[in-house]
Amino acid sequence: MLRKICFGLVLVLVVTASLWVFSRFAFDPTVTGFNPRLYRQYKLIKQGMSRQEVVRRMGQPSNEAVEFRLSQYEAFEKEYERAKQSSSEYYLFWYSGIDITYTVGFDSNDRVTIKACGGT
Repeated sequence: MLRKICFGLVLVLVVTASLWVFSRFAFDPTVTGFNPRLYRQYKLIKQGMSRQEVVRRMGQPSNEAVEFRLSQYEAFEKEYERAKQSSSEYYLFWYSGIDITYTVGFDSNDRVTIKACGGT
C-alpha cells in the first residue's frame, strides 16, 4: 500500500514538473519570440487609422511591400481575397513569434484599409 502511495506521489510530481517546464518553455518570449505587447497593439488597430498612429502603437515595421503577405497562404485565403478587394496601395509587416506576421494595409492617404494576422 505504501509503495502505491509513493508511486502515485512521484507520478504527480513528475507530471506537475513536466507541465511547469513545458509552460515556461512554450510561453517564454525569449524562446518562442512571441511578443504579447505587439499582439495587444495589433488588436487595437482600426480601419481609417493613420500610418503614423499605427507605427506609434506597433513600433517600426519589419518590412514594407506593395503586395499583401502573411507567413503562409494556406488557411488564410480569405485574408488574401480581402486584401485584393481592399483599396490598399502598400502594406507594413511586423513579425512575432516563430512564424507570425501582422500585416496592415494602407491606401494612398496613408490610412488603414485592412489588417490581418497569420502564421503556422
